[in-house]
Amino acid sequence: MLGALETLNKGDLSEMAVAQDKGRFVYALDKRTPDLSETSPLYISTRDQIAQYTARQNGNEYLRELVERELAKSAPATP
Repeated sequence: MLGALETLNKGDLSEMAVAQDKGRFVYALDKRTPDLSETSPLYISTRDQIAQYTARQNGNEYLRELVERELAKSAPATP
């Protein structure tokens, strides 16, 4: 349903989307672009969420590599 919003203009009605046993329409009441300035509260919130996610992913990757290296040190020698 979210994809319909990208193609609709103000006042447009989407085609019916059927999922499971329900049909749904999307009506574009209004269409405005979000405030993408760096001082926008939504921009700041989204930037912070992305930064936290990236930090978690990088930390997890670093720990995974560290564990693999340490396990390799104690692995039995292969003939």
